[in-house]
Amino acid sequence: MARSKTIHPPYTAMVAVAIKALNERKGSSRQAILKYILASYTVVEATKPQILTNLAIRQLVAAEKLVALKGHFRLTKKEKEATNTGDKPYKCTKCEVCFARKDHLDKHVISHSKKKPFQC
Repeated sequence: MARSKTIHPPYTAMVAVAIKALNERKGSSRQAILKYILASYTVVEATKPQILTNLAIRQLVAAEKLVALKGHFRLTKKEKEATNTGDKPYKCTKCEVCFARKDHLDKHVISHSKKKPFQC
């Protein structure tokens, strides 16, 4: 019997997105995470999303990507930083190259000065 294709990301990814989106100070509860997943993704009820969500939470806690706090869960600092928005707000005025961090732009600007022989 072939497995049917899912139209949503893995539950571990959905749990991480839910916790980040809910952004609660004391962390998000299992019920709040499940409610967000059911509202945001097309999940078939026959697949028992509550069981799969609880399993994903357990896996993330075991992998130390989530921190459990009295029935609430938060992403670790490492996981919060790992989510990349893709923004590159720092732009070189001479060659229009964009950078995500200001210190990278500062190093790049040196290439336009006469101190360095190379061009960008």
